[in-house]
Amino acid sequence: MDTIYELLLVPPYSSKLLCHMKKKRVGHGVELFGNKVLITGGKGAGTEVEIFDIVRNECVEIPPMPSPVYGMGTARRGDTMLLVGGKDIEGRASNEIIDYDFKTGHSKVIFTMKKSRFGCSSVYRENTLIVIGGTDDDFKAVYCLDFLSNSWTKLPSIAEGRLFACTVAVNMENF
Repeated sequence: MDTIYELLLVPPYSSKLLCHMKKKRVGHGVELFGNKVLITGGKGAGTEVEIFDIVRNECVEIPPMPSPVYGMGTARRGDTMLLVGGKDIEGRASNEIIDYDFKTGHSKVIFTMKKSRFGCSSVYRENTLIVIGGTDDDFKAVYCLDFLSNSWTKLPSIAEGRLFACTVAVNMENF
């Protein structure tokens, strides 16, 4: 809960302990920014945010979040991490989308969703945020936020509901 490992995805599939985070945490979010991994949120970490520097092999604390959050979806948007939904320290689900700038440490709520979400998955691409699952009444729900028009669109539901799923945007031109 406080360790960072390197795991080889090719033979010999070995793993190596790289670093210990400053705080033990679970249900946190991570996003890659060049050679740094932004680690935010998580039960047990309070409002603390850390960056794991891959080159230096160390974790350093950076400015905290305004309030604790865990179990949220995350997505990288330029130099910021979007934190989507999640729960607060008292276990209440959130409908907020928080923008955390890893260079300045500033964070702010930039949008609210119609429903609170916990355990949702999210991905950002071309001014669009897709949010999948994570509502109490519909784990199949998919919504799209267009940042250019600041509008939400409900997309067709996924076939099977998901909670704490992972998402990734793939550029098919590279295949």
